Amino acid sequence: MSEIEKAIELIKIIDVNHDFEDSKINKEFHDTVPLLFQALREKQEREKGCDYCKTMKNLPFEEHDVYIDGNGKLDVDDDEDFQLNFCPMCGRKLEESK
Repeated sequence: MSEIEKAIELIKIIDVNHDFEDSKINKEFHDTVPLLFQALREKQEREKGCDYCKTMKNLPFEEHDVYIDGNGKLDVDDDEDFQLNFCPMCGRKLEESK
């Protein structure tokens, strides 16, 4: 089970089994739970990556061959490389391979 899956399960347990003494805080927490789930699931999807950052598929630029190489660098027409921290298509964090 991933850390995100553990967090989702923990939030479910808290949501079902815990009521805060302050009714306003209680309502705000329970109203926020779906947003918490959505944010965690989006993060989980980003971590999977996409064809562009996982398989060095050319990015959709008309005049240049542009792709993300295995070291997290943006390679443009075999000229200059630019270091990327995140995939521009899906937002996955890129790390240099060793």
